[in-house]
Amino acid sequence: GSEASNLRLWFWHRSPLSGKVHKPPPDPWASPDQIRACPSPWQIADIFPKVFSPDPKVSGAAKETVARLVRSLPVRDYARLDVLFREITEGYRGYASGGLLLEPSHLERLVEGPPEPLVPLLGVCSFHRSGYVREASVKRLAESLTGEELPFLLLRVMDWVEPVRKRALRAVELRFT
Repeated sequence: GSEASNLRLWFWHRSPLSGKVHKPPPDPWASPDQIRACPSPWQIADIFPKVFSPDPKVSGAAKETVARLVRSLPVRDYARLDVLFREITEGYRGYASGGLLLEPSHLERLVEGPPEPLVPLLGVCSFHRSGYVREASVKRLAESLTGEELPFLLLRVMDWVEPVRKRALRAVELRFT
């Protein structure tokens, strides 16, 4: 969809007609200041790969910004963000270095930073197309008891992958017993 169009900027594109290789435009999220200036929660998927940047300033700015943008959304919009993020991570095998093709072990890098933005970051990871990543995210979200994790867990209670669904259901049930 059009919300995902910025992600395609990072692809090098070979024209099928001319065979020429076209470079993408400059990265609009190259600096921490550009990342922090992001105004829209619907650009979370564009910024999210920067969470895994090797540059700690870029990574830190991305973590703070993603957390701020997630928190700015009404909870009822989390389901829409879930669909958007899954669509964007679907089939983008070229993004392994950008962070969208996460593996469960990559979530440990989120824990290395300050704890404040952790729940929103894990919540976004729980939207990933990979059931393994969603399950690892739910496992980490279940460890939080702030209440901020609950909307993400509730979304995963309806997950189509049984281990994700069961883990989320267990976590939600524990909060009400």
